[in-house]
Amino acid sequence: MSSRLRKVEHIVIFDMNGEMVAGKKEEPFWFKDQKEYYFGDKKITESNYNSKSRKVRVSKNQLELLKRKINKMMEEPFCWVDVEENEQWLDINFRGGSTISYMGNDRAKFFQKVLGIEERR
Repeated sequence: MSSRLRKVEHIVIFDMNGEMVAGKKEEPFWFKDQKEYYFGDKKITESNYNSKSRKVRVSKNQLELLKRKINKMMEEPFCWVDVEENEQWLDINFRGGSTISYMGNDRAKFFQKVLGIEERR
């Protein structure tokens, strides 16, 4: 068992219309970010960020914040998998437990604009 402090980050990106995801009048693109801090196997604290609670849609600054967070995470080895064979859902898993989840209608745009890579199928 390792006795060091580590951070596990989970980012969920929503890019879908519909009342369940975006609400009746809201922009469909928003994200949640959860950071969990562990000492060994014991969780000591967590923090949450929700871009939806700040404004009706993701502003340019929030999109840049999201890109910075993801670029930092992309330095680690990762793999992506389709969730439940649904083309709208995608999970990206990093060594160490961090994840990025995408639920949206345009995966190619997500890969290009947010991750900065081309999707390979």
